Amino acid sequence: MKKIFLTISLLFIISFNINAQYVNLPVDHWAYMFLERLETRGFLDRIYYHSKPFTRNEFAEIIIEISKKINSEKISLSKTEMELFEKLKGEFYDELKDKDIDIKPEEKELHLFSWSEKKSRIHYDGYIIEDAKYYTNQSDSNKSSRLTMGSIIRGVIENKIHFYLDFSNTLIKGEDLIKNYDPTYGLPITTSGNKIYSDQAIAYLTYKFSWGEFSLGRDYFNWGPGYSGSLSLSTNSEVIDMFRIKVRYKRFKFISMSGFLNSGLGKKNISAHRIELRIFPNFVLGGNETIIYGGRGPELIYINPIMPYHIAEHYQQDLDNNTMGLDFIYLPSRNFKLYSELFIDDFNSSKSFFNYYGNKFAFLSGLHLTNPLGMNDSDFRIEYTRIEPYVYTHSDPINTYLNYDRIIGHWLGPNADYFFTEYAYQFNRYFKITAKFEQRRRGKGGVNEPHKSEDGNNKKFLDGIVENKRTFGLRFSYEIKRDIYISLNWRNNNTNNFDRILNNRNNNNELNFVFWINR
Repeated sequence: MKKIFLTISLLFIISFNINAQYVNLPVDHWAYMFLERLETRGFLDRIYYHSKPFTRNEFAEIIIEISKKINSEKISLSKTEMELFEKLKGEFYDELKDKDIDIKPEEKELHLFSWSEKKSRIHYDGYIIEDAKYYTNQSDSNKSSRLTMGSIIRGVIENKIHFYLDFSNTLIKGEDLIKNYDPTYGLPITTSGNKIYSDQAIAYLTYKFSWGEFSLGRDYFNWGPGYSGSLSLSTNSEVIDMFRIKVRYKRFKFISMSGFLNSGLGKKNISAHRIELRIFPNFVLGGNETIIYGGRGPELIYINPIMPYHIAEHYQQDLDNNTMGLDFIYLPSRNFKLYSELFIDDFNSSKSFFNYYGNKFAFLSGLHLTNPLGMNDSDFRIEYTRIEPYVYTHSDPINTYLNYDRIIGHWLGPNADYFFTEYAYQFNRYFKITAKFEQRRRGKGGVNEPHKSEDGNNKKFLDGIVENKRTFGLRFSYEIKRDIYISLNWRNNNTNNFDRILNNRNNNNELNFVFWINR
C-alpha cells in the first residue's frame, strides 16, 4: 500500500508545470539562529515564519533584503555581525550570484566536487563528526564516543528536479544499546564484534509551482517558535518519510504533510497541517493540527490538506490521536521578542480544564533579548515549558505520539516542566561562549503510560515523587577555519529523587568534545 501511495503521489505532481526552486536548508544549520538574531534586532521589515525547514531561496530573499538595508544605511551591523553576514552570503552563492549581491571570493561556499551548466548543477560534500563524552559522578566514570562520516549531494537538473541526499554511518563506542532491531526501542543498529554502527539518511525531491511547493521524501521538521523544544512537531523525532505541500502568499503561509511513522506494533501514519498569518509586521499567529493513526494504511480523509482533523476523526469513530496547537511571535520593540505556544492533546469543554484528566494540554513561553544592557553581539533567552499529565499518550499504544521511541513533540514528555535560561556572547566570527541554567521537574507517568480507570477522573500536575534536576553548563565553540569547527561543552547535573526514588541524590559532570569538518 505504501509503495502504491508514493507512486500515485509522484505521478500526480509530475503532471503539473514545474518551475525552479531550491532544496531545504537543514534545520540545524547555524543560519537559522543568526536570522533569528537579526529578526529580534528589528532589522527585518516583518517577522518571518517559524516553521522549519526554510528553502534556500527563502533564505536568499532575506539576505537580499538585509543587503539592501545595509547599502542604503538603514541599518548598521556590528563588526562581528557583518563578518557573519558575509559568511552567510557565501553560503548561498548559487542563489545570489545573479542577484547583484557582492560576495567575497574567500567566502564562497566550498565543495569537494561541483558540476554545473546553464540549467543544472550538482554539489558533493563530505563531513566527519567526532563526538566524545566523558561522564563522572560520586562513584564511577565512563566515556563514550560517536564517529560519524557522511556525504551530502544536492542540486538541480534542468531547473526542474531539485534533490537533496544526506547519508551517514556512525560508529558508537561505550554506549549500551539494544542489539536487535525493533522500532519501539529506537533506530536500527548493526554490530560487528564489540562495535556498534547506526546508519541515517535524509533524501527528498522538491518541486516548485507558481502557488507553492511539493516535496516527496525523508526529512526533519520543526514547527513553532520554541528555542529549547517544540510542542507539536519537532526535531526530537527521527526523520519522517512524507510528502509535503507548502503555499506562501503575501502574509499567509500554509503547510500540509502526510507521512509514515515507525512502530513495533504495526503500520503507523501521521498527517499534519499548519497555517501562519502575519497579522502585523511585528506579530505572527500560527495554528496547526496533527493526527496519528495506526493499524491500517493511509486514510484519504486525513491526507486531504484542508480537512479539519477534529471533524475527520469523528468519521473514523474517534479512534485516532488528534492534537491542536496555537502559537504567536511578537516584537514589541527592537532587541526584544516574546513568543508562546499552546498545545492541546485532548479537550472536554464540559469538564474542568485544569483538573479533568481528559483535558491534556501543554504550553511554552519565552523571550529573546539581543544586546542586553548594551552588550553588543550577545543574546539572552528565558523559556518555560509545562506539559500536563497524559499529554502525548493514547489508549491505543499504536497511536502514541512517537516515531520509533522518540516523542514527535517536545522531548520533555508528560507531567513535567522545564525552565531554561541562556546567555551567549559572540566574541568574533570564530569564537562564541554560552552559559546556561536549566531546571527540569518530572512527576510520575510517561508517554507510554496512558490514563487508567484506577487513576480517577482528576489529575494532579507533578503527582507522586518528583525528580528535580538542575543543570549548569558552559559551551565554547570555535571555527578553526571555514567549515572546520570544534566545541567543548561542560555540564554539571544535580538531581534530587533521581529516577523518581525518594531522597536518591545524584551529582555528575559531563564533558562533551565535538570536532566537525564539512568539505
